[in-house]
Amino acid sequence: MDTKQSWKHWLAVVAAGLMMFASTQTSSGVSIIMAGLRAEYDLPGTVTSSILSVKNLAAFLVVFVADKYYAALGLRKGVPLAFLVAACAMALFHFAGSTVPLLYLSAAVLGCAYALTMILPMSYLLKAWFNKSRALAMSIASACTGLSTLILSKIVRGKVEEHYASLLDYLYTAEGKDLCNERNLKALE
Repeated sequence: MDTKQSWKHWLAVVAAGLMMFASTQTSSGVSIIMAGLRAEYDLPGTVTSSILSVKNLAAFLVVFVADKYYAALGLRKGVPLAFLVAACAMALFHFAGSTVPLLYLSAAVLGCAYALTMILPMSYLLKAWFNKSRALAMSIASACTGLSTLILSKIVRGKVEEHYASLLDYLYTAEGKDLCNERNLKALE
């Protein structure tokens, strides 16, 4: 490895890590908001859990054609386009409200974007820059997924606690601990 160009190699690791960070943020964000989505729109648990299943199924299926996608578009066009698709999926989630088919469509679109922005483009990018130390470079970039999850969970947890503060305060009272309390009975009507 030429020492004059070695910093460029590690810049590719930083870029791959940022790609992994952003991709994980996009995907994990959906998992975290499911409880809020369920509470806000009074959706059954089966719907919110199946939304995640649709996302995962779409991601699984897209992996089989992701090579062709990147062969046709390359990394420079393919990665930004995939992140744009992820942004569109998040916008779809926002506008879907309680419309279950739109929620499923949003999840499928997000699953496609997730498959196209995770490991595959990162490995292509690092394969182009590294002959030696490729495993180290991939490990460093992959560590950003854990960092992303750690940061997102801290931010979102604070926002959820802030939004549902009165409900959480009620749950910690003696009346709130009783399963047959007035609020729960009213919610079942």
